[in-house]
Amino acid sequence: MLIELAIRDFALLERASLACGGGLNVITGETGAGKSLLIDALELLLGERARSGVVRAGASEARVEGRFALVGDDYATEVARRLAAELPEALAEAASGGPELELILSRTITREGRSRAHVNHRPVTSRI
Repeated sequence: MLIELAIRDFALLERASLACGGGLNVITGETGAGKSLLIDALELLLGERARSGVVRAGASEARVEGRFALVGDDYATEVARRLAAELPEALAEAASGGPELELILSRTITREGRSRAHVNHRPVTSRI
């Protein structure tokens, strides 16, 4: 479950943040309010191909960060398995001892189109 989404210098957004609660969360607004930009930022965070065009005019880079809580279901088990194999340090930091796994994902895109991704502040490749 997405807990928080923070966006900086992404497309038309200088800064934006979104906090989600438990249960159903709905994003509404008028045409042009930025709903699609939130979805684009979330897609980028989850692995969508980065394009330099997403960097806001006048900024050197765009950054999207999300905090997720994965409750002990099949999906959380699969994420934990892949992290244990590919990035055990991040998994050790994410485990709070309870049934919930918390992950912080971040993605930075430079004006030149270079992209960096992190899981719990540790650099990762796109194949994880």
